[in-house]
Amino acid sequence: MLRARHAVVLLVLAFSAHAAGPVLTKAPQLTRDVQPVYPPGAQEEGRTATVILRLELDAEGQVVSATPTPPGDADFDAAAIAAGLQLEFSPAELDGVPSAVRLSFRYRFALAPPPHPAKVTAELVGSVRNATTSEPLADVTVELGVTARTTTDATGAFHFSAVEPGRFVVRFSASGYLTVSEELTVPQTGAWLIGLEPSRAQRGIDEEVVLRVSRHRASASQVTLTAAAARAVPAVLGDAVAVVQSLPGVARPAAGSGALVVWGAAPDETRTLIDDVPVPFLYHRGGLRSVLGDSFVSSVELVPAAYGASWGGATGGLVRVTTATFPREGLTGVLAADLIDGSAGAAWRQRANEGPHTIAAAARVGWLSKLLPLIAPGLERTVPLSDFGDYQAKYIHRGEHARTEVLLFGASDAVTRRFPGGAEQERAAFHRLSFRHESTLSDGAEVLAAAWVGVDEAALSTDTVGGDTASRAVSFRGGARASLLTPLTDWASLNLGADLELSSSSHQRLGTLGLPAREGDLVVFGQPPGSGVAFERWETQRLELGLFAEALLRLGAAVALTPSLRLEPGVLAGDRRLPRAGASIDVGYSRLEVLVQPRLSLEAKLHERLQLTLAGGLYAQPPAPADLSAVFGNTALPHARSVHAVVGAVLKPWGEARVELTGYFKSTTALAARNPLAFPAVAQALVPTGEGRSFGAQVVLRPGTIGKLSGWLSYALSRSERRVDAQSPWRLFDFDQTHLFSALASYELPAGFRVGTRVRLASGYPRTPVQGATYDARTDLFEPTRGAQNAARLPLFVQWDLRVEKAFRVGPAQLTVSVDLVNLTNTPNAEEALYSFDYRDQRFLTGLPFLAVAGARVEL
Repeated sequence: MLRARHAVVLLVLAFSAHAAGPVLTKAPQLTRDVQPVYPPGAQEEGRTATVILRLELDAEGQVVSATPTPPGDADFDAAAIAAGLQLEFSPAELDGVPSAVRLSFRYRFALAPPPHPAKVTAELVGSVRNATTSEPLADVTVELGVTARTTTDATGAFHFSAVEPGRFVVRFSASGYLTVSEELTVPQTGAWLIGLEPSRAQRGIDEEVVLRVSRHRASASQVTLTAAAARAVPAVLGDAVAVVQSLPGVARPAAGSGALVVWGAAPDETRTLIDDVPVPFLYHRGGLRSVLGDSFVSSVELVPAAYGASWGGATGGLVRVTTATFPREGLTGVLAADLIDGSAGAAWRQRANEGPHTIAAAARVGWLSKLLPLIAPGLERTVPLSDFGDYQAKYIHRGEHARTEVLLFGASDAVTRRFPGGAEQERAAFHRLSFRHESTLSDGAEVLAAAWVGVDEAALSTDTVGGDTASRAVSFRGGARASLLTPLTDWASLNLGADLELSSSSHQRLGTLGLPAREGDLVVFGQPPGSGVAFERWETQRLELGLFAEALLRLGAAVALTPSLRLEPGVLAGDRRLPRAGASIDVGYSRLEVLVQPRLSLEAKLHERLQLTLAGGLYAQPPAPADLSAVFGNTALPHARSVHAVVGAVLKPWGEARVELTGYFKSTTALAARNPLAFPAVAQALVPTGEGRSFGAQVVLRPGTIGKLSGWLSYALSRSERRVDAQSPWRLFDFDQTHLFSALASYELPAGFRVGTRVRLASGYPRTPVQGATYDARTDLFEPTRGAQNAARLPLFVQWDLRVEKAFRVGPAQLTVSVDLVNLTNTPNAEEALYSFDYRDQRFLTGLPFLAVAGARVEL
């Protein structure tokens, strides 16, 4: 369709030739606008033009004449004159007297742009509460960008309708309260839902609102929590990222490990990302603290299985942590200390009308390993305690429709584990520097470009009566990522992208093939290593490219479908194919693998209170560089392959209550397994014949907020099995936990008090029973006689935790004091079976006893 546009030229001429003539005291204003008729011939030919008319107005504002200046195309001039003579203006005044004037008026004949697909708009709803008392706040001004504004009602609620895609700054302000600003990207497909929820974290302001944006989920099992919601979960000890350990489907980690066992997957099969940058571990040793300072956390997301094609490199689950954007303007700071550690941080954000810059930094150091021996002497001999630290620094530049971030962070750990007859020392560290740029285009499309570099270090040494072992690894890593999420129609959008990851690793190892033990090894805790010592140094390089495409489709109002495909070509190389032998020349290797991984997810809303979800696909994970040893591993190990299938249902029986039912199945092949042969071939200490499978179901009841009470109940029934090859029988996975139950509740008390509790029950880990022992006169040691592999279990794990906190306002600062009572019943939970030197007597190595962790946090 064609259109014509007009504009008034602000030059007004009076009918006077005198330089000192009358003064224009009131300019004429257009009171009747008439659009010209686009000349049919010009319209068909696609011609355009601009016609400037010289209009002469009489003292009443009527058009006396209209003359093109200069004359141009006759068709356009005629159409402009016909319309110009019908224009009407308010009278102009010279020296306060209505007078005739002459002015210029412009008509622009332009072809209308082709129609755009109808944009999908979203509703933005939420509420604002006082963070200290949780009372709703009325008459709070809520501004969406610079064009939309509303105020909260008596219940603290607000509402924006028909919000188009784009990036906005949402501001909350009220008399007597500090102003809070937060960025929000409104997505562009009907598959997204947008909401606001109050944050009850005490962050030194009177009200705080955290934005939660959730797309229709690419997995039937995805869980996303804002940092505020995560901190409100009991037993996280004030660390938002620690909430992952309490989520449904996550098995209890072994004490001191901090490892994540998600739906029967080994800890190294779950990928952990911070701002989409992979990190080798998410928790410091001991599992009590994450590697990211709490003030730097914005949200935490867990996908136990069947995640979308945007991500690869793992056959298990996916954990994504998003760092904070620091919504408060001006200078803010935080100091915190408790029995576990001490931390400090500061952030400075320019006010919206002053500049686009934000700078933040934080650091933390752990001291539980120093304090606990003073409180409970001797406990350090059984409970591994880490000397840990971490740091973060971030710069943010905000544009009108873009944001650029530079993030520097890292963590380190040093821990000693003691057992009868020896000790084990472990050191680990990583450092990352990342760059990230996000922008929203005029059509609502989102563009991402990111890059990162880093280094990982790990060292492990064991000192036993039977010999020493040691290993060390240093890996230089880097990567990049680019994606475009663009709307196609009002019911479809497309996500296209690529990610690149490369690494160069150097390893050295001294010791026996059996230590450190692998999953599935028949090793008794504390057992001396076998005879024979080897040493090797080796290097590996890996480059892996991931190309992905996801189509987000809305099939009517009730069905959302996401077919996706990931293509991963990768190159793996090493400096030595076979072990060194005398003066032989080292021969390296390299190989290319191309992996095709289709994936699919489906959501169907069968009723307003019933929704079904399905998801599944193929997944792959590269071999660990530590396994690519010609002596201790196998240089020919391929990628492990996995199939995921998840089905879920969400029932909303009443109000905000939700019942979530989920079933899953995962099957993995080409796992690196210990060679079962007594005398394996050269460079085949490990073989890629291992297989794994896990299946189960879980139910989660979320009753919603009942008054000031919130929480959930969850129960998971699962089975996870492994075998060395297709001819071997299935056995229980070393990390299998058949039953997992947890109950969490949090209650807001008057005067700023809050109390929370968690109860957790879990099956003990499978272990191979010791049925006796034989004496070996050559070594003067007893050798255990074992029963069927993993035929026994450690006792049931039971733990009750309680947290009480109180917030105070002290001038411009807010003080929060808390007490965490860990293992309130002082249950001696078994973490490992210990045996006497002749294996006649058995006892258990227990985890943390009752522990009271008092802490304080000051925010300015």
